[in-house]
Amino acid sequence: MLLRPYAQDDETIIDLDKRAIKSFAGIVAEARHTGSVRWRYGTDDFAGAYKIALVRNSEGTLSEVEAYLKFAWVRTHAFVDHPYHWAAIAAVANALLRRKRLPYEEVEKVINDVLAPLYLARGEPRSWVEENLAMDGNRLAFLQFLMRRGLRRLRVQRFEWDDAR
Repeated sequence: MLLRPYAQDDETIIDLDKRAIKSFAGIVAEARHTGSVRWRYGTDDFAGAYKIALVRNSEGTLSEVEAYLKFAWVRTHAFVDHPYHWAAIAAVANALLRRKRLPYEEVEKVINDVLAPLYLARGEPRSWVEENLAMDGNRLAFLQFLMRRGLRRLRVQRFEWDDAR
C-alpha cells in the first residue's frame, strides 16, 4: 500500500492520536467490563487503528507502527480507566440496555447527570460544573466516541461503576 505524505503539524498528529484512541475505545471498554478482549467483535476497530498508525508513521518502519499501536492501546486504557470517563461509559451503556437507541441529546444528558455529582463531590463550584459540562470540542469528541464505538455491542445486564464515585 502506497501512502501519500500526511501533514506532520501538531494539530494533525493530535487528531490522528485521538482517532487511534477512539478506534480502540470500544474494545477496551468492553474488555474492562467483561474481563477479556473479544477480537472477533473488534476487527474493524483494530483495522481502523492500524490504518491510522500507518498514516501517522508513513515515513517510519513497521517497528514504529507496532510501537505506535502499543502506545495508542496504553493511552486508550488510561482514557477508559479514568473514573469519570468510566462512569460516563457505564451510564450510557446502562441507558442503552434500557432503550436500544438514544438520541445524541439524551446521551449528553446521561453523561451530565453522572458527571455533575462527581465534580460537585470533588469540590468544584456549581458554576464551574455547569460551564464545563457545556458542549465543547472535547465533549463532542467524547460523545462521538460513546455513540460510535463498542457500546452498541455490549449485551450485559448491568454495568457497575461504583468505584468511580
